[in-house]
Amino acid sequence: ILVTVLGIIIAFVIFALPKLIDEPDIKIPDVTGMTEVEAAEALVDAGFVVATDTLEEKSEDIEEGLAISTSPSKGRTVKKGTTVTITLSTGSDMIKIEDYTGQNAEAVQSALVAKGINVLLEEKEYTVNDKVKDGTVEAQDVVVGTKLNVGDTIILTVIKVVVTYPNFVTEDYTQAGVQTFCDDNSVTLVVTYKETSEADAGSVIYQSRTAGT
Repeated sequence: ILVTVLGIIIAFVIFALPKLIDEPDIKIPDVTGMTEVEAAEALVDAGFVVATDTLEEKSEDIEEGLAISTSPSKGRTVKKGTTVTITLSTGSDMIKIEDYTGQNAEAVQSALVAKGINVLLEEKEYTVNDKVKDGTVEAQDVVVGTKLNVGDTIILTVIKVVVTYPNFVTEDYTQAGVQTFCDDNSVTLVVTYKETSEADAGSVIYQSRTAGT
């Protein structure tokens, strides 16, 4: 009986050892930035077995859900058929600043504050003739693509269109003309009528807003 058992052990070693030795050495490919599916396919195509469970890790550079690294690491030479574990990014705690110019300043402020960024609004005045959009962001003090931490501050320069009222009385405005001006500048017009022999019917004889302001 003893002789038989030894024979089986010796036979196993003799047949199994050559199989391990015959597996070629191959390098683990770089799967950084790939999706989990893409990374798994690349590793399988290269001759590796992909671990069922993945690891997760924060990354300032790799977007959430994409591969950061592998274990064993990329470039290492290991036996074909080695099991490789993929580590996926859970994203970054930092906030990437976008180009906010032309967007509604209040909307941008709300979105950034919700992410933990302090937002300061600085107004820059324009007149109606400048043909700019009131309440939009003209400039920002943080370069596009910069990543800020929670609690950091960004300053937005906001366009403020200042309405300069013409002299409706001396410039011969009609009621329709005044209404058009008010509509264009989001001003509410209240009209009152007064009987007088000193002006033509329908002409403007008084305005509550001082001309030039």
